[in-house]
Amino acid sequence: MDATLPNIQKQAVFGIVQANGVDPHQFEWMTVPSTILHAATISRINSKQRKDFFFAFDFFQGEYQPHCSPWQGVRQQSFGPTSWDDCVRNAGEWARLVRAELNTPDPWKALPGIATQTHLAVAPNVANTEFSHLETERLAQGIDQIRRLFNDAVGTSNEKLGLIDQQLNTLLDASKRMGRKDWVNQAIGALITLSITLGLQPEVTKQAFEILTQTHTGLVHLMPPVIATTQQLM
Repeated sequence: MDATLPNIQKQAVFGIVQANGVDPHQFEWMTVPSTILHAATISRINSKQRKDFFFAFDFFQGEYQPHCSPWQGVRQQSFGPTSWDDCVRNAGEWARLVRAELNTPDPWKALPGIATQTHLAVAPNVANTEFSHLETERLAQGIDQIRRLFNDAVGTSNEKLGLIDQQLNTLLDASKRMGRKDWVNQAIGALITLSITLGLQPEVTKQAFEILTQTHTGLVHLMPPVIATTQQLM
């Protein structure tokens, strides 16, 4: 049995995907066996980037029974008997969820790689004194370099630009009242978090930590974490 969608219905799906602000060219149509109706074929739309992300227009006893991956808060969802209009609306929402999932980096997966790139820790013999006024001015110059680097990397996204300003301004304010040892540790953590949240390329993150290291030359002794750990045990 051929239960695939005719072109007029595919056109409706195309329109709802666009209406949800998603590029329809990110998806492709497939003809696959039904998971409900024996010996029947159905239409399924797949993400080109993630083949396991799909919306299947399954059909049984004269009614659509779609299922998809992902859905709101779950990996897979089966909708049961559904009208065609609801199928279209759900397909549009699915496309939006796919875009959001693909554009959201996994921070737990990225964390080990970013931590390895930084290769920074405060030397154990650093006194936790406050920075002088001249030293905070030097830190501000370094933070501004990192700000420009990150701004160039994220482009015109107002949300991401706002996040960069918020986090780096917080660091600048903290440099005027925190001990230098505590501040450097906070700065390292903030840059790692920003890199993950913004989905920055590894080379951008590496440049940011190079700027941080250069800024602290003569102010705070930084070293690779392995060396710092060894010294603490001696």
